[in-house]
Amino acid sequence: MSALILDGTKIAQDIRAEVAAEVRTMSAAGVRPGLAVVLVGHNPASEIYVRGKVKACEEVCVYSEKLTPPESVTTAELLALVEDLNRRDEIDGDRFSGHGAERMHLAEQDDQPEQEKMRQQ
Repeated sequence: MSALILDGTKIAQDIRAEVAAEVRTMSAAGVRPGLAVVLVGHNPASEIYVRGKVKACEEVCVYSEKLTPPESVTTAELLALVEDLNRRDEIDGDRFSGHGAERMHLAEQDDQPEQEKMRQQ
């Protein structure tokens, strides 16, 4: 059996073209997907990651919004930001990066016992 060489760049381009076509169809029907990316702090790796997400959205015609609250933002303020994003029709998903991701993960852990109590009732 001979080896099959995959062209990852070509496969990625094909996938992006397919997604872009689906997004155009959705947009024609009045639905345009949107992503909010929240970057807290100045971590170079996180900044590159966020830039990549915004660029990927542009390539497939997905609405994107980059939010950069100050590093001093509190967890409560981040949770309020999530609530605001959840209420907005143009935002279908959110992604946290940098210190915001760490804080949201910790906030989720803090909520787990309360959520578990609610499930048991």
